[in-house]
Amino acid sequence: MGGAMGGARRGLSYQDVERLLSDRTAEARIETMRKVAGAMDGEGLSYEERRMAEGVIEAYGRHAEQAVREALAWQIAHSPLLSRELAERLARDMSSVAFPVLRHADGLPDDLLLEVIAEGDGRKQVAVALRREVSAVVSDALVDRGTEEAVAALMGNSGATIRDAAYDRALNRFEGVSAVADAMAGRPGLPLPIAEKLVHRVAEEMRRTLVQRYKLSPVLLRGLVDHARESVTVLLLKPVAGRQGDLELFVEHLHVNNRLSPSFMLRALCAGDLGFFVAALAKLCRITPDNARRLALQGGSLGLRAAFEKGGLPVNLLPPFRSAIEVVNEMDYVEGDDPQVRHAFQVRALGRVFGANSATEDPAVDELLRQLFDGKPEPLVQQALEEAGIPFAPVFARG
Repeated sequence: MGGAMGGARRGLSYQDVERLLSDRTAEARIETMRKVAGAMDGEGLSYEERRMAEGVIEAYGRHAEQAVREALAWQIAHSPLLSRELAERLARDMSSVAFPVLRHADGLPDDLLLEVIAEGDGRKQVAVALRREVSAVVSDALVDRGTEEAVAALMGNSGATIRDAAYDRALNRFEGVSAVADAMAGRPGLPLPIAEKLVHRVAEEMRRTLVQRYKLSPVLLRGLVDHARESVTVLLLKPVAGRQGDLELFVEHLHVNNRLSPSFMLRALCAGDLGFFVAALAKLCRITPDNARRLALQGGSLGLRAAFEKGGLPVNLLPPFRSAIEVVNEMDYVEGDDPQVRHAFQVRALGRVFGANSATEDPAVDELLRQLFDGKPEPLVQQALEEAGIPFAPVFARG
């Protein structure tokens, strides 16, 4: 009998107990419980050994209950058996049980989802953020109270309705958090002001890194960063061409943040984004877009000069703008023309601006011209230089 008891004791060890508590796989549990059962069937267990075996069974019971509830929740979440009442009960359970219901069950009311978000359980918040559809009210709550992981999941969910103000709050709350910013940047139809803010933040982060890592001049880098940001931001204008309301909101955003610069306006004009240029000029002059268009495009040199003076733009920068507007009128260019017309306009506008102004002695004009080819495809640059009748851009060599 002693040998049998010894066999039972050798079958169950403290290592088995540790394994049960740390390894939650079904295989580990079955093997450990086989040993426990064999030990309990035997005789001669010490008090300490019997207590250990009973503890293992109790722990297994707790784990088994949770495992069954989790598995059942997954099944119910995808089953017609899921009633509204049952769904709400499961949603209030532990996160591992609630997750599949919160993630997949249709028809959960916003009030319940808001209650779940307020609990502060990050795992449940992620489940809510990943739902097939997320209302603006629920999105607002996630942005304000959700974890970083939950907000990043929300931003990556194309089925989530997110208000413009919520984007702003998310950027402010998770400043410097790349997971949130990256997910936000990938959203289709991202509001233009938010897209510009993302571009601005990336540029600023790069500037700080270069200053700290390479001890470069902050003043010098500020100008370089501003120009790089502008060249990327111009690319944002094309999707909203012709949508006057969106353009005016974007212009307002740039103006409030002191980023409605002459260099950005000239980049846009030479890129063929005529609507933005007119909206920007109207904002600076505090006049209607129709009046701004008449002054700039139909008022000749005097009209454009009057607009510059009223808008507080440096009048010494007039010549490059005049050159670009000459091309607008010559081609009867209308924004929204097909891509070939837009490309032809860009080539002629850039070529005219460079050909007519590159011999300037004005450092401000020289710097303005220096930025125009930044970010442009090489074939476009070469075509524009040929249009200008020069084999290379002389302003690039200055410095």
